[in-house]
Amino acid sequence: MAGLKQPAPRVRLYDLGSAPYQALLRDYLCGRLSLDPTNAEDVALSDAIIRAADSRFAYASFLADRREVGQASVKNISALAPGSGLYQVWLANLEREYGRKQAEAIRQVLALLAAMEEAHAWVFGEGRKLDPATGGALTPLPEQFAGIEISLLARLLDLDRPEADAHDRIDPGLLLTLQMLQGVLWVSRAGTGTTRFRLALKEFLPAAKDDPVVGPMLKLMQARVAACALDAADQLVADAGEAWALLEPLAPLIEALVHLSNSDPIAQRWKPATLLSLLVQRDDDLRDQGHALQRVPGLTLAAASILPPTSTHLANEQPINQRTALAGCLSDRGNARASGGDLAGAINDYNAAIALMQAIRAAQGEAWPVPSQNYLAAALQNRGIAKRGGGDLGGAVADYDAAIVLRQAIRVAQGEAWPVPLQNDLAGSLQNRGIAKRGRGDLAGAIADYDAAIALMQAIRAALGDAWPVPLQNDLAAVLQNRGIANADGGDIAGAIADFDAAIALRQGIRAALGDAWPGLLQNDLAGSLQNRGNAKAISGDRLAAVADYDAAIALRQAARSALGEAWPLPLQNDLANVVQNRGNAKAQGGDFASAIADYDAAIELKQAISAALGEAWPVPLQDDLAGSLQNRGAAKAQGGDFVGAIADYDAAIAFRQAIRTTLGESWPVPLQNDLARSLQNRGIAKTRSGDLAGAIADYDAAISLMEDVRRRVGQAVWSGNPSWDNMLSTARGNRAMALQGAARESRR
Repeated sequence: MAGLKQPAPRVRLYDLGSAPYQALLRDYLCGRLSLDPTNAEDVALSDAIIRAADSRFAYASFLADRREVGQASVKNISALAPGSGLYQVWLANLEREYGRKQAEAIRQVLALLAAMEEAHAWVFGEGRKLDPATGGALTPLPEQFAGIEISLLARLLDLDRPEADAHDRIDPGLLLTLQMLQGVLWVSRAGTGTTRFRLALKEFLPAAKDDPVVGPMLKLMQARVAACALDAADQLVADAGEAWALLEPLAPLIEALVHLSNSDPIAQRWKPATLLSLLVQRDDDLRDQGHALQRVPGLTLAAASILPPTSTHLANEQPINQRTALAGCLSDRGNARASGGDLAGAINDYNAAIALMQAIRAAQGEAWPVPSQNYLAAALQNRGIAKRGGGDLGGAVADYDAAIVLRQAIRVAQGEAWPVPLQNDLAGSLQNRGIAKRGRGDLAGAIADYDAAIALMQAIRAALGDAWPVPLQNDLAAVLQNRGIANADGGDIAGAIADFDAAIALRQGIRAALGDAWPGLLQNDLAGSLQNRGNAKAISGDRLAAVADYDAAIALRQAARSALGEAWPLPLQNDLANVVQNRGNAKAQGGDFASAIADYDAAIELKQAISAALGEAWPVPLQDDLAGSLQNRGAAKAQGGDFVGAIADYDAAIAFRQAIRTTLGESWPVPLQNDLARSLQNRGIAKTRSGDLAGAIADYDAAISLMEDVRRRVGQAVWSGNPSWDNMLSTARGNRAMALQGAARESRR
């Protein structure tokens, strides 16, 4: 199934001197070199190799290579210095073994890999920068050097052939060299399947640096790679987009390569601000394309590019402008993590950004400028959104409170000079607090916040008159829409529909004003208002009117799809899937299960296409959305009597949600835990109806366990503020009791 991760392979660890490990090495050598374990000479050879290799597999493989090409007899092997000394001897005899031309090709590969590995080590050592959010190194690189992709290796050595077919772009001479180095290099095809190469053991790097020929090549190679990266950056500045494929894998190492190369011309070309600008531009593109977690590496590198090496006391040692820029990068990284479902990581980033901003506040005192005050309010608001997403509605409200206090203080300080954008920002904080209060069941508090936000926005509207800009018109429509949702939750369907009508009228006015220039995102917003009004009409029982609104929303989103073509962004694709799904819900409520299932099929197809397009970057919220569509289709099938089909859909939904649980680990947010519990409960109901009472009881038990764990995680105060959770737990317990009674009756027959 798309998006599900396979479990990691089990790895068994042995002590190098243990009998089982020694036996494994002997078995490997016997198989590799066709040795007879009963032959004394063959046993002596394998023992000599193991002794010279210090029982290290990579050394043993290296010596096996030498033996296969006739370069190592038992006598020669026995005379070798053990361990890393093997490499020193081998490097000294390259020309004797391979000839001058091939020896030079080997040195080029070794020097490049050694140069890159040394640069990687510098990032985590001498050049280490502290990530304020995690306490680890501020770099997108893994701590263990993962090697270089073969295509990049070829390009850096000028041994690629870009004009050739895809399968034939690597120079055959390079492929031959890599094959000759099998015992020296570590090769990986993990992850995306791209072949990567690095030196087999860390001991080879000092051996290469000490070699009189290879050693001096390292700095030259570091300068060469740095120049390639800087050339790519220059091309990107000149709007040559294809250069990003070269810059992206090298960008995290540029600073290290510049430093280690000790080249003045390279150092003069190195401008961290240029890299930062390119990274910000790249992040904007990824965000606009709907990517989330794929943005995190670039934002991490952007943060690192702001700081000098060995930055371990950021709040105390760096200039305010650098701390401000760093806080901005961390806040943006938090936004990306939150969009991708990593709410715990997002909150850590917001915590770090807020701490930096608070330190700046303390340092500047009364001179703390208004834009910085508003940035802090924005970070608090975004942290509140992440907390709300994780089920911590109380924590979210506290953050919104703090943001509102800051923005109210700006309002008081500026008086009549209070600018419209900051007025609108305060309205945004009030709106977000209203959303959190609604989630806690405090509908009156939510509506009060929405009322205050609407009043601010209406005042802006009155003040600006005909100059009232479209974005602010759309913001007012959004808060009217949210108040409509709260009214619907409280049973005031007429009030909800009135709010949705007002939001739709505003957005239809925008449509009329902009005409052909009406952008796709605003079209999508109007579709969202129609969708929400459809939801309210469905609740009221007016399913025909609900379906009419859904049809209108679908038509708008299909039109945007046609207009944008291949540029149709993934978030809009998901929005279309959701409104099609809502139409399916309305049809199912009316008993038209066949049409409902057709809509669910269409929604699922769209969401699976998003999964295929994003691959490993498919964010958790969208994974959970697909699970929700499968769950709804399962419910429609169950209502239509197809329990086998229903259980299959519930199985798929549960598999997705279990995979999300595994991926997120301890950062698995409460709402997603609740979603898994709901899927299990629904499957339990279908199993009950199909007669599988034992399976149903197991599902109810799992759902109950998850919900009880939610209550433990969030505490009684938060739990009490979410009555829907308690209702679901009570329902699961009731369903389990009925299933147990049914099982007891069957056992007495």
